Amino acid sequence: MYKPILILTSQALCLFSLLLGFGAVAYKRLILSDFLTIATTRPETLFGDTAIAVNPQDERYAKYIGKQAIVPLTFGRHVPIISDKYVDKDFGTGVLKISPGHDHNDYLLARKLGLPILNVMNKDGTLNEVAGLYAGLDRFEARKKLWSDLEETGLAVKKETHTSRVPRSQRGGEIIEPLVSKQWFVTMEPLAERALEAVSNGELNIVPERFEKIYKHWLSNIKDWCISRQLWWGHRIPVWYVSGKDCEEEYIVARSHREALTKAQEKYGKNVEIYQDPDVLDTWFSSSLWPFSTLGWPDESAEDFKRFYPTSVLETGIRDADINIPSRLNFILNYLVPRN
Repeated sequence: MYKPILILTSQALCLFSLLLGFGAVAYKRLILSDFLTIATTRPETLFGDTAIAVNPQDERYAKYIGKQAIVPLTFGRHVPIISDKYVDKDFGTGVLKISPGHDHNDYLLARKLGLPILNVMNKDGTLNEVAGLYAGLDRFEARKKLWSDLEETGLAVKKETHTSRVPRSQRGGEIIEPLVSKQWFVTMEPLAERALEAVSNGELNIVPERFEKIYKHWLSNIKDWCISRQLWWGHRIPVWYVSGKDCEEEYIVARSHREALTKAQEKYGKNVEIYQDPDVLDTWFSSSLWPFSTLGWPDESAEDFKRFYPTSVLETGIRDADINIPSRLNFILNYLVPRN
C-alpha cells in the first residue's frame, strides 16, 4: 500500500504509503512486505489512481518496477508500478500517483502509456461510486475523512505546509476541479499547415515582423482546439441527437432544428424525436464567425462576400500571449471557406 504524507497549504500535501504486492496477481496470494510513500495535496483522488510511477534512473525504486501496489482504502484494488522519465526523482518522494481523471499531466501520461482513466467525482464536487464508502461526500469532507481513516489504519505518514498555485473560478472563487469530459474539437493541424504556408509565401504579413517567430512556433506545435463550452449563453453547437440512441454514434449536424429533424426522419421514421447538444461555442470561435454572419455566407456570390472576404487586415493586441487569438481568427477568416 502507499503511506501518505499530508502537506498542508490552502490545500494539504499528504504523504501516504502504498502497500506493495509481490507474486501472483490474485489479491489473496500477494505477499505484502513493503510500502512506498507518496506526497499529494489531493488525497481524495487516490480512488482514481491507475498506476504508480517512478523514474527509471531512480535506484531507490528500481526493484519495484513491474510489481503491483495496493491502493489504500479500496478493499485491495491494485495498480501497476511503472517507470517513466517524466517523474522527477528529486521532487517529493520521487514516487508519483497517477490520477488521469483529475490532473492534466497525469492524463497526458496515461494517454501515452495506455493507462485506464477513472473519474471519482461528480460535477457538484461530491465523490461518486468509484470512491466506495466515501461516495456522496463533498470533496473537502472526503479529504478530511480519508486522512483521518489513513491515520487510523497507520498509513498516514505526516502533514506539512506546502505552497502551491490553486486554480479558482473567476466568478465565484471556488477551487477548480480538473475532470475528464467529452468536448467538441476542431482538428487544427491541416489549418495550421495552410496558415504557416501563407506566411512563408508572403501571402500573409505579420507586423511587427518579430512576432512571426512566435506565430510559427505556436502553429508548429498546434493542439486541437476545444470549441465547446458548458455555459448558459452563446451560439449552440449545431448538433442534434436522436432520443434513445447512443449519443456518441447517433448524432446529426445541421443548420437548424427543422433540417436536423428531416435528416432524422429520413433515417429513423416520422415518429423520431431529437434534441440539441446543450453546449455552446467557445467565444473566440463565435467571434470569428463575423464574416459569415455579416457578408452573406453561405451565399458566396453575395456582393459583400466577394468584395470583403477574405479580410485584408486583422489588428489585435501586442502581448505575446495574444498570438493564439489572431492565429485562430486567421484560420477562420481566411482558410475555413474554400476560395477560388
